[in-house]
Amino acid sequence: MKKMITLLAVLGVSAGIALSAQPRKGAPSENGSAERVRPSREQIVDAQCARLVEELALDDATAAKFSPVFKAYKNDLFAVKKKYHPVKQSVEPGAAPERKTDAEIEKMILDKFAEGRELIDVRESYYSKFKAFLNPRQIQKIYEQEKKTGAGMKHEQMARKGGAPGGMHGPGNGGRGPASGRK
Repeated sequence: MKKMITLLAVLGVSAGIALSAQPRKGAPSENGSAERVRPSREQIVDAQCARLVEELALDDATAAKFSPVFKAYKNDLFAVKKKYHPVKQSVEPGAAPERKTDAEIEKMILDKFAEGRELIDVRESYYSKFKAFLNPRQIQKIYEQEKKTGAGMKHEQMARKGGAPGGMHGPGNGGRGPASGRK
């Protein structure tokens, strides 16, 4: 028994060394540059579509109807989000954070309302298109998958920024603010 445990420990350590020697995705290469390959937005939408076709157990005929409608739906959602969230300019390290005026803050709030209305309009218009060949349970799964994907992206962004997953009100904290043991 002791030999077995020792053998497993040695195998585990050697496997760990072998894995750590492998270049990581996004790690600097030999020339020092990071080779991070991100899938395109179209590739991501294609993968989501394929996952949903499988999850919804769609037959070939229904999948053929679903795919172009789903891709158009995602493109329309993206267009609305892009309209309200243009590409941010990178800030120089060490630069002081910019302070927003009251007018800028008010515009941000009003834009958030407008964005929400437009997103709802897109979802509502595509609901009738999805309803032509999917049942309500299947449509609900699309919305659930969309919500999971958004939560996953938010989690990944927080991790990249070095913040705790979920932030101050995240998982494991019951949404109560800083973990202080209060109930």
